[in-house]
Amino acid sequence: MKMRGRLKEIMQDVLNGGFIISFHVQAVPSGVETLREENDLAISLKKWREHRSLSANAYYWVLVGKLSELTGQPNAVIHNMLLRRYGVAEIVGGQLLTVMVPDTDEAERETLEKEIYHLKPTSKLKEGKDGRMFRAYILLKGSSDFDAKEMSRLIDGTIDECKGVGIDTISTEEVRRMMEDYEKHYGH
Repeated sequence: MKMRGRLKEIMQDVLNGGFIISFHVQAVPSGVETLREENDLAISLKKWREHRSLSANAYYWVLVGKLSELTGQPNAVIHNMLLRRYGVAEIVGGQLLTVMVPDTDEAERETLEKEIYHLKPTSKLKEGKDGRMFRAYILLKGSSDFDAKEMSRLIDGTIDECKGVGIDTISTEEVRRMMEDYEKHYGH
């Protein structure tokens, strides 16, 4: 059971030396009384955060799945290709973050398959000391870090890609409502 509340009080139990922690919640969750019968409970506390709008994120991944199914490419490859077209470069200290990657088809394929980070190739080439060529890649933000405007651009681009290959998408009105909900949670 998960709920939102505020820490109210922490007291030491003088009889057994343990602590009693109490919380203020808006309502008693259904079934909480049955927990009194349990010997031990697993308790986890963390700062409350509003959940990300899953409708926009979930819809994006539905479309990625459809493109993946149509092309035979893994979801990670489709996601990285879409981030390259419609994503946002990672900026730190006012600078783009770049990495040098061997300029080979194999290295390019590996970058497209990555799920933890996302790279976009540039036209900048550099010869290494061993004579091998390296290509500069720009580090892209992951979509989980997008604000509403960035997510809207990604979804709009993905919808265009889907329409271009005959995949049905939701209406423009439904997309607008979905992005309004996303903006309420994540803003600009």
